Amino acid sequence: MKTDTLIVKVKPEVKEKAMNVAESLGFSISSLVNAYLLDLIKNETVHFSSKPLEPSDELLASLKESEEERKKGNYYSFDTTEEAIAFLHKNVEEGGKYED
Repeated sequence: MKTDTLIVKVKPEVKEKAMNVAESLGFSISSLVNAYLLDLIKNETVHFSSKPLEPSDELLASLKESEEERKKGNYYSFDTTEEAIAFLHKNVEEGGKYED
């Protein structure tokens, strides 16, 4: 595959941190830049965030509630996706009665 060189100016600390993250994920910085550029070409959109992702208060409350229910044993478990879907279909047909 024929390649070309792209020279980009970045702060040294940005380069170092990016290279460390790329390496920790098993990628070279070149492969990640290449993938980003291909995505830019394909979708004609730019993806970035100016702040770290933070879970919403609603999500945190929901996770806490789920953990409390799990500790009480108040949950359903399925061995397969098909079992879970069948359970949901059955309960929708019966008006939302969750019974074993």
